Amino acid sequence: MVADPHGRIAGLYHDMARQVAIRIAKLSRDMSSKFPTIVVQNT
Repeated sequence: MVADPHGRIAGLYHDMARQVAIRIAKLSRDMSSKFPTIVVQNT
């Protein structure tokens, strides 16, 4: 990759990395535990 950043092997690695990134982006994530519960009340 470093010796030939535009070569065949670099291209294959780039394509593979892009496919992995797409799969990770498509995964659903539950972020409910990351945020506190918000309650709105009339007082």
